[in-house]
Parts: sequence; C-alpha cells; structure tokens
Amino acid sequence: MKKIEPTLTAGKNTKNITRRKGKTGFGTNILGFGSGGVSFTAFQATYLVVAGGGGGMCGQGAAGGGGGAGGYRASFNCEASGGGASSESAIEFAEAGAFTITVGAGGDGGESGGAGEQGGDSVLNYSPTATITSAGGGRGSPDGNPGGSGGAGNYNAQTSSNYEGTANQGRDAGAGSGLTSPTFNVSSGGGGGASGTGSNAGAGSGGAGGGGVASTISGTSVTRGGGGGGSSRNTQGSGGSGGGGGATKTNTTPGSGGNGTVNTGGGGGSNNQNPGSGGASGNGGSGVVFIRVPACAAVSVAPGTNTLASAPGCTQLATFTVTGTLTVG
Repeated sequence: MKKIEPTLTAGKNTKNITRRKGKTGFGTNILGFGSGGVSFTAFQATYLVVAGGGGGMCGQGAAGGGGGAGGYRASFNCEASGGGASSESAIEFAEAGAFTITVGAGGDGGESGGAGEQGGDSVLNYSPTATITSAGGGRGSPDGNPGGSGGAGNYNAQTSSNYEGTANQGRDAGAGSGLTSPTFNVSSGGGGGASGTGSNAGAGSGGAGGGGVASTISGTSVTRGGGGGGSSRNTQGSGGSGGGGGATKTNTTPGSGGNGTVNTGGGGGSNNQNPGSGGASGNGGSGVVFIRVPACAAVSVAPGTNTLASAPGCTQLATFTVTGTLTVG
C-alpha cells in the first residue's frame, strides 16, 4: 500500500487523493493553517457486490426455465465484473462515516406450474459519493424475465428480450426448444450466469445454467453467480458453476429443483412435474457483499452475523451475509 504525501498551502483547502483502479490505498487531505486548519485521512475501499439469484419455474406437465444469477459487480484487484465487464473503481471514503449494505435474498422457486420469484438487489452505499447496486437475478417464468442475469422462459419461449441480463452485471438466459411435433419433447433453457449465457434447450434436454465469475477477495478463489438449469421431459439441465441449482423431473412423488447456493447469488433450478405429482422448483441463492479496506482504517460491522477480519496486503475484510452497516471511526 502506497502512502500519498500531503500538500500544504496556507489558507487554502488542498486535496491529494489518488484513484487507482482495483487497488486499496489511502491519502491525506489537509486544510491550511491560515483559516484554522483541520486534517483528515481519506481511504479507498474495494468491493464485490452480488445480488440474490432468481427462483426457477416449476413446469406442470411441461418444462420450466432456470432462474438467473444475481448481478455481479467487482472492483477488487482488477478482477472482472459480470457480463464481461472490467473491474470497477474503488470507493474513496473519509475517516468518519458509514457504509450501508443491503444483501439481496434469493427468489423463491415456483410451485405446481408457477413461475419463480425475482432475486433481491444487493446495494453498497457510501453517502453521498457512491452507490453500487447489483440487480436481482431474473425469475424462471413462462416468458422469461430480465434481471442481473436473465431468467429463462418455458419451452415455448424461443426468442425474447424478456430474459436479458443487466449490462456489466450478467448474461442472458438460454432459449426453449419450442413445441415441435410429432414427439413434443419440450425443454427449457438455462438461466443466465454472471459470466456465461444460459444454454439453449435441445429436443429432450434442458439447457444448463450459465457459469459464474471467480474472485479472490475473500482470500481464496471462489466462483459465484451461476445460473439455474432448465428442465425437460428427458435430460435435465445442470446448474452453472458458481452456485447454480440443477433442474429435476418429478414423476409420481413430490420433488424440487436444486436450490442456488447460499451467498453466491446462484439461480434456482427448474422442476418439470407431472400433473398431480406435486413439487417445486429451486430457490435462488442469497447474495453477499465483501468490502476490503486498509488495515489502518478504524472500522466496525453490524449486526454480529457479519464479520470483520484481517486480510492480506495490510487490509481488513468485511463480509456481509445479511443486511448491515460498516461504520468508520
């Protein structure tokens, strides 16, 4: 971490803060002595903000689409954001203030032929200078649904703008196979992932969920933001790498699609149930927010479910698995 030397000019406000993309650092800002000088230190925070994944659709006697992954935005160590976007800029903050963090919930999976629910947005706010919002994953539904990453539609949703991912956060869902004779072997597409588009369905095979993005902000490489798998009458689509739930088929007993993994923003897998068999599709995985700040910054986190720990590179890592605050000073 590089210290930034202050510049002093009598009677004037002077500012010497650098913006270094993807790096965590700090600088000093001093008000001149001529007008009663006051000094404070400015720091930089890097982050990963992942929204909740969308729930999968439960097809009744037909295939349903997988849920899309939650939106994915990153600024740590030049690592990529979702949708093929580059790393974002760090947030500058003073030695007194607070970050407010919202962690998006995963959307519930659909039941008995119903659509899933949209994932919740995750938000990192440092007022008044920065608000980072990652959009909740699209739900699996009859026509698909846009979101951080798109939620897939049912077998008949072949070409639609409804299952698009959000720019610079996630990818689109895959398309359904369509209703084709004579076998009517219908299948649905996979939900979009943070880095990979959901796979299109084939005749008799559900599309796989799109893959997520790997990050080392937590100290080890972890992939998050996988899309949920689409279902079929035959072969079920797998969940995308990064917590996406796989699709299932229910014949005579209740069953459910695979849930997205908690705190990855993974999309829920679809469930293709025969009428009367019961069951539900998978829920989307909840989101997560990480913030890296310099070790010399006096910070605390709340509530206690969230954690603050020392991290490499003379930094400390705040991990938010539930909504809370990071207080500075």
